[in-house]
Amino acid sequence: MSEQPRIHIDLPAIEGKLGTGIRRVAAFMAIGLNASRTVTASALVLDHSETMFRFFDEEPAAEVLEEAGREFRMWIQANGLRELCSFLEQYLSDIYLAAAWIKLSDGGKVASGAKVPELPKDFVRKGLGTKLALLERDFGITAPHGQILSTFWDARNCLTHRLGFVGEADLTAGDALVVKWIGVESWLLLEGEEPQLLPLDLGEGVHTGPGGTLEVRTVAREKAFRLGERIYLDAHELSEILFSAQSQCAALTKGLLELAKSKGLGETPSGT
Repeated sequence: MSEQPRIHIDLPAIEGKLGTGIRRVAAFMAIGLNASRTVTASALVLDHSETMFRFFDEEPAAEVLEEAGREFRMWIQANGLRELCSFLEQYLSDIYLAAAWIKLSDGGKVASGAKVPELPKDFVRKGLGTKLALLERDFGITAPHGQILSTFWDARNCLTHRLGFVGEADLTAGDALVVKWIGVESWLLLEGEEPQLLPLDLGEGVHTGPGGTLEVRTVAREKAFRLGERIYLDAHELSEILFSAQSQCAALTKGLLELAKSKGLGETPSGT
């Protein structure tokens, strides 16, 4: 009697693709946002050896440079969210298929002739919210704030299809499109005093003094954009959105490991 096939799921590869994607988005947004703050006349033209065309005056007015920087920030924001959502789509697809194989197995072994798992049609055709709902429905895999990922998708659609101007199709909460994420704050707690919210740049550090403590808190954030308004997220907000994506995906990975353990695969869903 032939031995039953065994499954092998390369979880480090799945996590590695997501990590590469988030670092890619973080790097490109940082390069772009930094460049958008100091747009010069020379930055608006290519060298004569590369093209004969010119779309700006040699000495553009200050408002032209300001507009170019502002629109470049919008372009970076749109492409950053678009790429983030693409990497999240790939990650959720990988997690779904891994979970399907685990559910199909018994102690890492799969019955001969078992049907190869496929992604449901709705999973392929619809956004991040549907993908998260199907992961929960089919495998019980969830993240504590997983639905915030679907708001990134909403913002991505608006930025991609309507240049960031909120239209009727974008409204998710009454007359607004709402983007939600998880932020991180540092607080200084001193005896007998009100807690102090610390700035992002702590310089050389924080002196707590006798009895003082430093507390790091996660906080729920949201930003609403009304019909006709243009989506704008600043650099810190975009960074927190990347952190949120990373943390929620880590929770989904934990859910996959718990499913694996329930099917007798031990600590990792390798089947070996």
